[in-house]
Order: sequence, then C-alpha cells, then structure tokens
Amino acid sequence: MKLRQRRLPAGWYPETAAEVREMLKAWELADPLPAPAAAVPASLAALAPHAGWYFSGALAWRSWRSLAQSDIVAVIGGHRPAGAPCLVDLSEAYATPLGNIAAASELRADLMAALDCAEDTAMDNTVEVQLPLLAAAQPAATLLWVRAPADQAAERLGEFLAAWAERTGTRLAVLGSADLTHYGPDYGFEPAGRGASALAWAADNDAQLCRAALALDTGRVLALAEATQATCSAGAVCCAAAYARARGIKVGRLLELTSSHAVRAAASFVGYAALTYAPA
Repeated sequence: MKLRQRRLPAGWYPETAAEVREMLKAWELADPLPAPAAAVPASLAALAPHAGWYFSGALAWRSWRSLAQSDIVAVIGGHRPAGAPCLVDLSEAYATPLGNIAAASELRADLMAALDCAEDTAMDNTVEVQLPLLAAAQPAATLLWVRAPADQAAERLGEFLAAWAERTGTRLAVLGSADLTHYGPDYGFEPAGRGASALAWAADNDAQLCRAALALDTGRVLALAEATQATCSAGAVCCAAAYARARGIKVGRLLELTSSHAVRAAASFVGYAALTYAPA
C-alpha cells in the first residue's frame, strides 16, 4: 500500500494521538458548540487556516466541527500560482497520529480524467496540517487531497466536485485550506508600514477577502489575491466557494477572523479566518 507518511516537522501539529486529543479537548472547552436548538445547519463546505496548530489550530477546528458527517472530504490546499495544474496526491492512504485515512480513489480517478491535474509529490502544509483534524472530526470519511491554482480552474474543480457528489449520491464535504494576508518584513510586504497602521491595513485586507468569500464572489477573491496579496491560497478559497454555490448555497457564515498577531505580537503576521457554507 502506498502510504503517505508525515512530512511536516514537529511543531506543526502533535506527534501522538494523546497529544492531538489533549489539544482538541482544550479547544472545545474554550469554545463549546452551541446547544442543539441554537446550532446552525451542518455545512457542506468550509474554509480553515493552515498555520501550525499553536497559531491557528483552534480556529481550524471550529471549521472542521461545522461540517456535516460525510463519506468523502476533499481537502483543497493552495500555494499554487495561476496557470498551474491542480496537484493531486496519489497515495492509497495518509498517516496521521490518529491512524490512517484512506484515499477516495474513485473520485480521484474521475477528477484526474476530467481536469488538468498532476501528481503532488511536494512537502506542503496546506493539506497535511488538516489531516489529524479530519481524522478526529470525520473518522469514517475518505480523503481527496488536491492543491488548486489561483485561477478559474479552482472554480471548475469546485463545480466538478458538486456535480460528482450529486450524480453519485455521495455525501461530500469540501474544506478549503487558506491563510490570509502575509504582512511584514518576513514576507517582503509592508504597504502600510509597521505598527498600528500595519495591523489596521491587514485587518481590512483580510475582511475584504472574507466578504468576497462569504458572498461566493470567486472573481473578487482572485482579484484581491493578485492585487493586495489577501490570501496565499486563492484556489482553495475559490474551490470551496464554487462548490457551495453549485450546491445551491447563497451565502457563507463567518465564524471568526483574527491573525497570528493575536497569538504572538510581531512585526510579521498572518491573517486567519474560519467560515462555513451551510444550506439555508
């Protein structure tokens, strides 16, 4: 069996099942789910940040907990430029501290036949950092691992996934894995200088991206990513939004918008958002 082993170094996410469960328990105590009577409908798609768990794991877990229980979860990563093909991991299973996750092989084969795809062989955090959360939130689900480019191919991917789910009657959820503005000297991006003006500029930039994603305006998402570097993974955002739109969802719901600066103050920081797409 072709098993994709962990490639991210220690520090991105825990190395043992006990450590994973301890972190999940702490996050849930700090952020309990609403009572059933007040709960929002289970989501078909969501966006989650993909930094190390110390910085954004709790926020990502909020997105994962919003998703409906599914047969397959497509985790859509990014870090792909416009014009590049989708990258698809071809492993048969994926190792996590909570056990292996099987690949959604039938969906993957159909996707590879339908769209411009190549094999993903790189080490990249955008999908891998989500996998223990998938194993915890959706223990019966299989995984489709894709990294989408920052162009309309990401929309076509979302639309393909929606059509496939409806044609096959499969319970399919899509998790777009994306961080927002990367600001500061570490990223060579300081359009508003430093200090309070930098924080305000980046917060507004992140909010604009979230408004576009919530409105399912994929064209605006792509434009912001190119013009103001509002996300490192526009393809992931566009795929999740396009999937939700194709499934009849009209608007998303913002769970939280924050940044790494709230965790550790520094001149360089990254924006994080959790949002979901649920039927009305």
